[in-house]
Amino acid sequence: MALGQATQLIDQAERAIGFPSTINASFQGTAAAFQSSLASEPVLILAALATVYIVLGVLYESYIHPIESDK
Repeated sequence: MALGQATQLIDQAERAIGFPSTINASFQGTAAAFQSSLASEPVLILAALATVYIVLGVLYESYIHPIESDK
């Protein structure tokens, strides 16, 4: 089973059995690292898109229309 599926099933089981609010459940090890990486994924995607846009702007010497070339 994939780690993402396993963490989702554990979260669903917590909700299904009605964990009291006094219990603080958290993942450790690889599962914690996986959830941490998922939390920062949107920022990484935006950074990658910005980087591609800047590289295309430098390559085609136009930041307004980086894909269209005047040449």
